[in-house]
Amino acid sequence: MKKFYISSTDQNDTAGNYSEDFYRLVLRNMEYEFINRDEEVSNILSLVASMDHVHLEIGPGRTKEWELLKIMLDANYKSVAITLHNVEFFKEAMSTGKNGRRRPLAKFYYHFIGQYQIAEQYLRKIKWIYVLTFIQQSRLRHSFRLDNVHYLPRIINPLCVSRQEENGRNIFCQTALLDKGSLDYLLILHKNLLNAHPQIRLLIAITEPVSTRTLTGILDKYNRNVQCILLPDKNALEGMLKECAISVIVETASGLSGINQLLWYYQRGKVVFFSKKDYSSALSGSTPAYYLSGNIQRDVSVFTSLLSDPVAITTERKKMSGYLTEYHSFHSISQRLNV
Repeated sequence: MKKFYISSTDQNDTAGNYSEDFYRLVLRNMEYEFINRDEEVSNILSLVASMDHVHLEIGPGRTKEWELLKIMLDANYKSVAITLHNVEFFKEAMSTGKNGRRRPLAKFYYHFIGQYQIAEQYLRKIKWIYVLTFIQQSRLRHSFRLDNVHYLPRIINPLCVSRQEENGRNIFCQTALLDKGSLDYLLILHKNLLNAHPQIRLLIAITEPVSTRTLTGILDKYNRNVQCILLPDKNALEGMLKECAISVIVETASGLSGINQLLWYYQRGKVVFFSKKDYSSALSGSTPAYYLSGNIQRDVSVFTSLLSDPVAITTERKKMSGYLTEYHSFHSISQRLNV
C-alpha cells in the first residue's frame, strides 16, 4: 500500500502555495509520493490503487481535483483524504434561501464546480476531511453531521520564523478597505496615541485598487504620521513590517485570510491586534493575540504599555515563537494526520 499526494506548487494558487511546505516539511517525511496535478487524469489514476492512501488539495478553481475525487469515491477508494481551502464553501453552505432553509448541498456544488455534483453522501465517503480552522470544522460537523472532519493547522517553516529583534516601534495595517469602520477606528486610535508617543507612525498597506479621492480623503483627515502605500509588492510589505512592532488586522469577514495574516505576522515577530473578537476559537490553544475593545482610552493604554516597554514586546515574541512550535510544527501536524 502506497501513499500519494496530488497537488501543485504553483505560487499563484492559494492551495499550491500551501502545498509546497505541506509536502516538503510534512508528507515527504511520512513517505508520501508527490503527483503533479497537471498530469492527465488517466495517468494519475493509473498510478493510484484503490487501497492506497491519497491526499488531495481542494480549493478555488481546482476542478481536476473534484473530478479525481468523484472518480475515486465512485470506484470505492478506501483511503481518500482532502484538505478544503475554499472559504466561500463554508459561507455558501451556511447560507439560507428565501424560505429560510439551507440550500441543497448538490445545488451548491453545482454552482462552484459545474457538472461535478457531489451530494452529501460523497462527503461521508471521504475518509478524512481536513480544514484549516476550528470554525470551519465546527460548521461542517454541525451542519452536515459529519464525524470525518478534522482541524489541521497550517505548517509553518521554522526557517521563516524571525529570530531578530526589530528596531521599529510603529503600527502596521494591511487592508483592502473592505471594512472602513474598523480602519477609521484604528486611525482615531493612532491619532490619540500620538499625544503620548508623537513619534509613532501608522503604516497602511492598501492591497486593492482605490481611487485617488479615497486615498486623499484618508490622508487629509489623518495626515500626521500616517503613511499609505498602494498595492505594495512583497518586498515593500516586508520593508514596512520591519519598521513596526504591532500589526492590526482590521478585516475579519473573510475568515481564513485573516488567520493566514495572523500566522504571517507571527512568523515576523509582530504583536497582533484583531478588530473583532471572532478568532478566539479559530486556531489551536490560547492564541497570543489582542483585540481592539472599541474603547479608545482602554486601547490607547494597551498600545502605550506595549510600545513603551521593549521587554513586553520581547515577551510577546517569545509567546508567538512558542505557539508556532507547539501547534504549527511538523511534529504537531503529523500527529493530527490520520494515516
